[in-house]
Amino acid sequence: MATRNLLLGGGENLAGRATIVRSGGPKKMPYTLAEVRAELLAPVQVIAAALRGIPASAKPREKEYLK
Repeated sequence: MATRNLLLGGGENLAGRATIVRSGGPKKMPYTLAEVRAELLAPVQVIAAALRGIPASAKPREKEYLK
């Protein structure tokens, strides 16, 4: 059987003022700086090694550039 929702007459007299806490606390960052460095170190080292393998004559002004 379906439940009944009872209508409460004068319910506004029973209700009080509610206090709403809007603070969620400090923001938690998804990664620490150490974690990011650990993840990026290997790919950057691979790129640096590849750039070192390019002869200076193939580099503009004998420098490496990344875009």
